[in-house]
Amino acid sequence: MNALDKQIDGTHYKAMGIQPWEIIEKNHLDYFEGAILKYLLRWRTKDGVIDLDKIIHYVERMKEMAQEGYYGEKFIIVEEKKCQG
Repeated sequence: MNALDKQIDGTHYKAMGIQPWEIIEKNHLDYFEGAILKYLLRWRTKDGVIDLDKIIHYVERMKEMAQEGYYGEKFIIVEEKKCQG
């Protein structure tokens, strides 16, 4: 049995044709993008409007980071430079 065959606490992901983490892995989404996707795909079957509020919260933070130059292409370039020394 692999991790895709089970779910801890509920069935809201297992019932999906493609689980959020499969999309996240295959598309190399970052933490914020993955969280937004997860809440978007589950909102009808798990926490309803609370999940929609979480999506808005994550998007607001992404926008702040982008406006500060710490997200998107600028973020990637800065991080690559740090890794290269």
